[in-house]
Amino acid sequence: CLLYAFGTMNSSAVGRRAILIWFIFWLYQGVFSVVYSLSDGNTILATFMYFLWNVFVAATFAWLIAVIRSELRALGSLDTVTTRITGRLTEIIGLQAALSLIAVSQGIGPDEFFRLAATYLFQLSLIMAWLFSLGVFDVGGIDPHLAVTKLSLSLVEGAALFFTGVLVLAGFGA
Repeated sequence: CLLYAFGTMNSSAVGRRAILIWFIFWLYQGVFSVVYSLSDGNTILATFMYFLWNVFVAATFAWLIAVIRSELRALGSLDTVTTRITGRLTEIIGLQAALSLIAVSQGIGPDEFFRLAATYLFQLSLIMAWLFSLGVFDVGGIDPHLAVTKLSLSLVEGAALFFTGVLVLAGFGA
C-alpha cells in the first residue's frame, strides 16, 4: 500500500485509492483479529480492544499517509522525490521479505507464535520508522546526513530521530 501511495505521487486519484486500500486492509486485520481472539478463548473486552487497535491504526496512519503525501506533492519535483522514496521503501520491503523467509524456514507450528510475532513486530517497526523519517526529513526538507555530521539537529528533529531509533530497537527487541 505504501509503495502504491508514494510511488504514484503524480496522480491525486491514485493517492486517494491507495489510502482507501490501506484503511480497508487494516479493517480486515481488525475483523481477522476478532476471529482469532475469540477462537483463542479471549474475553469479549480483549477481543474488542484488538479490533479497536486495528481501527485506530487504520484511521491514524491513513491520515498520516495522506498528509505526508500531500505535503510531498506540494514541494514539487515529484520525479526525484518519488525515485528516492520508493528506492528506500523497496530496500525495506526486500529486507522484510528476507526476514519472512528466515522466520518461515525455521518452522511454523503451534509453539512458534511468539517467534513469528516478534518477526512481524520488527518488520512493522521498520515500515513505521521509514514513514516517520519520511515525515520528518523529507517533508521537513532536512538533509539527514548533513544534519548529523554537523550536529545541527533542532530539538524536535533530534527527538524524532531518537524516538524513531527507539522504535526500531524496540521492534528488534521484541
